[in-house]
Amino acid sequence: MTASYLKGLDREVLDYLRSVPKQVLKCRARGHNWDPTHDGYILQQEGSHVGCLTERLQCSRCHSDAVDFFDRVTLERVGLREYAYVDGYLRQGLAIPRTVVRRFLAQLAREAQSERQQVRKIASRGTGKSLAARAA
Repeated sequence: MTASYLKGLDREVLDYLRSVPKQVLKCRARGHNWDPTHDGYILQQEGSHVGCLTERLQCSRCHSDAVDFFDRVTLERVGLREYAYVDGYLRQGLAIPRTVVRRFLAQLAREAQSERQQVRKIASRGTGKSLAARAA
């Protein structure tokens, strides 16, 4: 990474960003894309919020899981959503702002675009030579 705003980052942060799958980074940057894992609600039989209805969710991008809890009479949300993140989503003792992840993803996109342009240049040179050879 050569972008100036990435040069000043802590080495541990950069190592984390480079090691995590792109899908995880997209969720860290943009938020999750939650989908219910089943139709309707399930009665919570054990653990926290016993007797509440639950809606189990999974992120279609990074595959982390979440559970929402609802009162079984009013269907009002009860408590906070509980999360089970995929391995590597969080790193103990490392807080990374969403803007840093966005900048890192933007830099990856710029680098990929630059590589595609280089490939096109090389390919067009090859095509041009073969056309000239055919004309001769």
